[in-house]
Amino acid sequence: MESRKNVVTALISALNFITTKILSFFKKSALSFQKIASSVLRVYKYFTTASIKIYKILSPDWLVPHEKFIYFTAMFLFSFFIISLETIQFHMLSIVSDYLHSTMIISLAMLGIALGGLIAFYTGRFKFGIIGSISCILLFISIVYSYYNIINMVSLEFPFFLILPFIFSSILVSSIFIHGNSNSVYFTNLIASALGVVFPIILVPLLKSENCMFSLLFIPVFFMAILSLRLKNIIIKLAFVFLFAFIGLQVYIFINNNMSLPAEIKTAIYENKILPELGDGTETNYKKNIVSNFFKYVYVLDTTNDCYDFVSDEYDLKRSGYFLGKLGFINRYKIPFPSFFESCTQLKSIKSIPRLVFEKEILPSLEWRYNFFFDKNYDRMFLDRSYRSNKQKNVYEFKGSDYDLSRAKYLLSELGHIETTDMLFDIKPDRKLYDNRKIFYKPGRVILSEDSLLGRVEY
Repeated sequence: MESRKNVVTALISALNFITTKILSFFKKSALSFQKIASSVLRVYKYFTTASIKIYKILSPDWLVPHEKFIYFTAMFLFSFFIISLETIQFHMLSIVSDYLHSTMIISLAMLGIALGGLIAFYTGRFKFGIIGSISCILLFISIVYSYYNIINMVSLEFPFFLILPFIFSSILVSSIFIHGNSNSVYFTNLIASALGVVFPIILVPLLKSENCMFSLLFIPVFFMAILSLRLKNIIIKLAFVFLFAFIGLQVYIFINNNMSLPAEIKTAIYENKILPELGDGTETNYKKNIVSNFFKYVYVLDTTNDCYDFVSDEYDLKRSGYFLGKLGFINRYKIPFPSFFESCTQLKSIKSIPRLVFEKEILPSLEWRYNFFFDKNYDRMFLDRSYRSNKQKNVYEFKGSDYDLSRAKYLLSELGHIETTDMLFDIKPDRKLYDNRKIFYKPGRVILSEDSLLGRVEY
């Protein structure tokens, strides 16, 4: 009996101990849960407080532009835009054609302004925010298309796209005259137009004409960001502001990359790609047709498939794509231009090119565009005196003047070692315009006589 009593006592003690531990565990868990719940509630409280403060900062009572401010800002920006674009495009057309052809931009601008005013007359009943947003988006796109038109004047044969930016910017300006106070906004129009003439005079020598034209892309992006501040939904408002800030950043990166100069070149590229194509520098009666020879080297005829197959490395594949894009055989800028505007056969792949296209179109285009004669090999002589090897960095560093560095960019872009959107390297001049003009030679370059505007190019 005594032993049974001891066993029962031990069991009761064990149960009491287990029960105590379980209760203690749940008590601690409850305290932990209470702390977690308290922390979550505290975070939620901070979040809601911060959200209210952010909403107050971005609420319609603060930072939301007044309607008059939007009207005056739009009038200033787009009046400035119209005159600046007209001046810059006049300069660009004077490079790719001649004076008579470049003056047509004046007529196109006037026609575009008139059409834009007519469209604004019939769309005046709509809210300015809607008209302004649509016009800004189309204006942004049309600037890119107008640049494409300029560098392809010969193949397009008519300035289809040059008129578009003037139409959309005129819609904005004319809509402001409809909705705003005509007297005060007209004064803003005059001031902005005057500044629009000054802008190219100052910045074209610094940025080059094509980069000045691309810098005008900031105007529709900036104005769209201002319009987005009037949205009531804070999430949508912030989303649009960040979107347009991102687009503006991409435009800046694009322009900055386009202005970059080849101060350093990797040793492997310089010694294995650039120099072997330029000869040793001692040649006389030098025939410069490097690009044509490059294509004959990297493409080999496949008689089975009756096409030319690419047989080199990725670096040369990128170069061949660059040249084919400049000549119009592929869409270099990844912009879906209508195919019937192109005068060249559009290639589906640059790794395999049909024999007839390669022999009858590509090689003749290269021979026509890149076939020059010089009494000496000025290009190799120029690079030999301009670049010095830095074995520690494994690069060749440029040692020369800023002017020569611009010349180096011209030369390396011409040979496809630097990809650039510079119009000066993309133009397809119409030889009919220059048949009766005397051509003469200068070190490293063949240009037209001084009576030609091409004799006053920007480099």
